[in-house]
Amino acid sequence: MIDLADGSARFIHLVKVSPPSFREKKVNHNVFAALGRNANTPAKPGEILAGEIRSTSDAVRGLFLVDTSTGAAAYLDGLGSDPERAIYRPVKGQPAAAIASDDGNFALIMRRDGSGVTDGAYLYHATTGQCVYFTHVDEMSPDPVVKFTSELPKLEGGVAAIALQAANEATSQALLVDEGTGAIYRVGAMEHDPARITVNKLSLGLFEFFPPVSERTIAQRFVLVPGFSDNGATDSVFIIDGATGRMAVLKGTREAGGMRLVGSTKSLRSYLPETDGGRRILAAVPIIGSKGTTDGAWVFDPALEDGLIVLERVRGPQNLKIHRVGGATK
Repeated sequence: MIDLADGSARFIHLVKVSPPSFREKKVNHNVFAALGRNANTPAKPGEILAGEIRSTSDAVRGLFLVDTSTGAAAYLDGLGSDPERAIYRPVKGQPAAAIASDDGNFALIMRRDGSGVTDGAYLYHATTGQCVYFTHVDEMSPDPVVKFTSELPKLEGGVAAIALQAANEATSQALLVDEGTGAIYRVGAMEHDPARITVNKLSLGLFEFFPPVSERTIAQRFVLVPGFSDNGATDSVFIIDGATGRMAVLKGTREAGGMRLVGSTKSLRSYLPETDGGRRILAAVPIIGSKGTTDGAWVFDPALEDGLIVLERVRGPQNLKIHRVGGATK
């Protein structure tokens, strides 16, 4: 978790529901400093993005960092061993300066190859539709090759995005969500030439279940969590609406024209503090069970201060269970 106020970062692990607890470690490098950013200037939502760099064992080796307001980038290596001894690896200049903007309307999508290694990263500016691809981020080169990709949609609102993984762990597709209209776009052909990608708008939209307008404001409305099947493929996406607290599962994500939205009767509304959400972003990561399937999710809300939410049985999602976990142990 990265604190947008000062660039400090912490590593959260060993989350338990019974008894409710989790542990955290402070990452030994400041993200603002790594990106050449003034430590006294807070970042706006969407200005600082981080993507996981995974190895062939599926372990998180490090992070790829981008400051979307300047186009600067950096790496943190060795996170899988000990986040308190992470290695900072700089990147020369500002390689994404060509699409940099101060509006924060960006998505970072990591691409994995057939061996499961993270070999590239897409930085997408949803306001302009421009997208660049960083090649071989697994090598953590100080001078990465950056290419413009095929143009993607210009969205009316903010963007939520998620990579879709095939059974061999390769990233073959991705989904983009327009938070202004609820429209869903499928990005394809990512497993071939990463810069020559395709995109098509789906007939299904999120506002078929989620309300188009909410009284509660939040910087990024939709949080997308990958639903992995037992063969490793992303066959569904669990969706959290940070504005209303409603939740749903997008099923059949790998089926051509077969996607459907299944809403939950459960809500996070009472679990999310009633505070000003203009600068607030929720985040969530999947809980992977012993068979490799997504069994739940950890949900992080900066307004909770010292705590998080654990969701169980998210694939239903009618049998979904919600737990509030607080009190981190260092």
